[in-house]
Amino acid sequence: MVPWRWREESLIMVCTFVSAFAWSWGPLGWLIPSETFPLETRSAGQSVTVCVNLLFTFVIAQAFLSMLCHFKFDIFFFFSGWVAVMSAFVFFLVPETKNVPIEERRFGRSTGCGRGLCRRMVTGGEGQQC
Repeated sequence: MVPWRWREESLIMVCTFVSAFAWSWGPLGWLIPSETFPLETRSAGQSVTVCVNLLFTFVIAQAFLSMLCHFKFDIFFFFSGWVAVMSAFVFFLVPETKNVPIEERRFGRSTGCGRGLCRRMVTGGEGQQC
């Protein structure tokens, strides 16, 4: 039997994680595609995004309990690793769209893409301008 204090602390930690995820990473699956697709293909792109998002939500929900039984406490490290991967993805590959009108957004053109790997992927080299 798990001591009552550990149960309370576990509940607090899970609630803290859920609230922090909902305020930070949770909306990115909806926000990034809505800002990166051009206006002409935004509705089709957002439809595909919603389908993929719901598919992976289903897969994670189905796999979570068996993963919890096998990984025990290490499941938190597993998901923490994915948060680190997501952080690196956003830092290196997501273009900045601040103060750029939605009609003018073109990936790699007027998005202010100035971070190392993003610039190399979009322009093909460091010397070219976005």
